[in-house]
Amino acid sequence: VCAGGMTAFIAGADFAIAANDARFLTAYAGIGLCSDAGSSIMLTRRMGFARARRFLLLNETLTAEAALASGLIDETIAPDRLRARAEELTGKIASGPTRAYGEMRRLLLSAHEQPLEVQLELEAQALARVARSQDAREGIRSFVEKRKPSFVGA
Repeated sequence: VCAGGMTAFIAGADFAIAANDARFLTAYAGIGLCSDAGSSIMLTRRMGFARARRFLLLNETLTAEAALASGLIDETIAPDRLRARAEELTGKIASGPTRAYGEMRRLLLSAHEQPLEVQLELEAQALARVARSQDAREGIRSFVEKRKPSFVGA
């Protein structure tokens, strides 16, 4: 069971994987409190405004399947495979171009707040920063050489 502020924590994650028997709730309305821990912003960003409103105001408990359908989580898996799948995903991210990931995350967070021309400028600036990285050079070189890149985070 993932409850209260931990649900906001999950909503703020880049990727959320849950066992297929997991349940999610905020419980705020059930105990007479309002949301905290960033729930109002993280849940609306992850689930959309209307779905987050329903989840919070109606004090819903979501099954893993319902959480997946609502966008709260990205994947469900059998409980005995959860750790292995999480390690597989984190390994993939950790071995990737971490500077590029950082810029992508920053750009995604600003995308809903900026007009198109501002976002395009932010993208151009981010691309210029990342293009100077060792990982970008390795990525381009490996593409040309038709091999898997070996990123080092620099």
